[in-house]
Amino acid sequence: MSEPTKARQVDPRLMIKLNPALMPPRIRYQRKKVEELKKMEPLDELPEALIPHAIPSLTRMPPLLRRGYPLTRDVFAHFIEQDGRFIEGVPVLGDDFHLSGLLSTQKAVQQIVGWPVRCYHVYGIPEDEPDAVLFELANSYSVNHKAPPEVEEKLRKVLRAEGPPKWYLDWEFSQWDWRVVFGMP
Repeated sequence: MSEPTKARQVDPRLMIKLNPALMPPRIRYQRKKVEELKKMEPLDELPEALIPHAIPSLTRMPPLLRRGYPLTRDVFAHFIEQDGRFIEGVPVLGDDFHLSGLLSTQKAVQQIVGWPVRCYHVYGIPEDEPDAVLFELANSYSVNHKAPPEVEEKLRKVLRAEGPPKWYLDWEFSQWDWRVVFGMP
């Protein structure tokens, strides 16, 4: 008779500590309610239960979390004005003007910090910054490919942020098993 397979079980205490927005659904592929995700606060540390492949028995794909600093309206307006655009108020998310301004801002920030930081929409941005995006330094699927400390410091100064970068829940890939939900390999 063969021996049972030795599989490491996920410690239930790891899941209990998670914010309800990050808990895996009881029914596989069930989508979280958007209202629940919008309440998601940024995290100081990435919980072990959400690091893919950190726990061998974790067969489900955790949601994607991104570590970085948000780009606020004031800083965004500053970059748009530097780019030679006159604005009255800051454009809202979805405008063509907003997208082109965001791309030029991303390029300018990359040149200043000397690192290929990219912008992403995430949950956890304060309500008074509804159109803000996050400049990513690392994500939960590439924790070994993070930016060096000097890049973090430059980005913090450019974006006028305070404190260390935090972990935010990705806007598009916020669901457990997001690769299956979106038909990705």
